[in-house]
Amino acid sequence: DLAIVKTVVDGNMTPNVGDLITFEIQLTNNGPLDGTAVTVLDNLNPLSYTFVNYSSTVGTYDETTGIWNVGEIDSEDTEVLLIDVIVESDGDATSYTNCATVATVHQTDIDATNDSSCITLVPVQVVDLELTKDVDNLEPVAETNVDFTIDLTNVGPSMATGVQVVDLLPSGYSF
Repeated sequence: DLAIVKTVVDGNMTPNVGDLITFEIQLTNNGPLDGTAVTVLDNLNPLSYTFVNYSSTVGTYDETTGIWNVGEIDSEDTEVLLIDVIVESDGDATSYTNCATVATVHQTDIDATNDSSCITLVPVQVVDLELTKDVDNLEPVAETNVDFTIDLTNVGPSMATGVQVVDLLPSGYSF
């Protein structure tokens, strides 16, 4: 009976877009037999996460295929895979749901109901707005025109929506 539990290491289910987080996948063999030829699927593609690195107590993880090749797991033993990812801004609820599933095992798994574990993060969209205002003439003569230029830039990483800029003319100017 292989069982999977997937969590975020620090428990933060609402990370900021751009944050580095770590998924933890615990694979437990509840017995009664040792498991052989065990693989687990945890595919990050096409989700809104960018793979950074992994570490595991056993086996290897292929970020391209999403396969953790566990190999053998003894009865009553637990193995762990840690996957570091960056949370991207281009996601929706579906693309932030990530599952880990027992893909193969040579023996018959007597309880398949615990062979998969999914979590859904709700990232906080992060914007970084920069506003500048320039004037074409710093020392204008009375009754002459000047041009003000306002630039608004979002250096992200998320898309800014509903942004409004209010600009009042400085004292001594009229429209």
